[in-house]
Amino acid sequence: NVDQAPVVLRRHRNNDGAVPSSKTKLEAIARARHDSTVAWGAFNCWNAMASLVLEPLVTAVWIVSATLASRSGLDLSRALLVFPLLELFVMVFHCCLVCSIKRLLVGKFRPGDHAFYGRYHYKWVVALLLTRSLKPLLDAKLKGTPFMSLVYRAFGAQVGKDCCIMSSSVEYDLIEFGDRCAVGFHVTLQPHTVEHMVIKLGDFRVTGNNTALRHLSAIMPDTEIEQGGQLLENSLLPKGCVVNRGATWAGLPGKEVVFDSRRRKKLP
Repeated sequence: NVDQAPVVLRRHRNNDGAVPSSKTKLEAIARARHDSTVAWGAFNCWNAMASLVLEPLVTAVWIVSATLASRSGLDLSRALLVFPLLELFVMVFHCCLVCSIKRLLVGKFRPGDHAFYGRYHYKWVVALLLTRSLKPLLDAKLKGTPFMSLVYRAFGAQVGKDCCIMSSSVEYDLIEFGDRCAVGFHVTLQPHTVEHMVIKLGDFRVTGNNTALRHLSAIMPDTEIEQGGQLLENSLLPKGCVVNRGATWAGLPGKEVVFDSRRRKKLP
């Protein structure tokens, strides 16, 4: 809402008021597939098969390592030395395994529109499963560390120097961060929207240095944050918006806010 008033989302229209034919065509294809028993059934079978294969495959990495550790027979002093190294190896192997499967089955995400139940939708399911399996590791072990930037780069994101990232995403290929960017806890980095059964991908670029996405904020596709810009807590940067140099945005949906320095209280 805006100023406590509801916002009605409408379809994108041309200057003459008509919905672009490409939009309506994709919607029609998606709805036809949804009404088809074969298409709907095949997609749900794919979901079940992907869950049965990918989930156990990634979980097995940790089960095998825990089993080997429990049967190692090491005394306490050696266990304290070996187990942290084993956990580090398993974490690296886990990230490499998920990254390899993503590159093999999904490939690289690119901006564009895709109808439901199509080829991209199948890939999207795989990407969601893979990133979900990796999320506990990232949240518990790597968030806020330099290794988080390495994970982002491995999955295709462009990340500058000295970034502090505490949140994960799905379509990493569409993400760009400049130098010294701060991404807080539980920030929604979402380079896609789902509109009328059409998945729409667009990159978002934090091209400026010294920028901040604060805790529990959300950034949508086709957006940009310039030098020194920031998005405050519990705020949404809507699709297609640009945070100008040094600007601060806040609210749901977000808009630029101006602080009055005269009203700031001086510390005693």
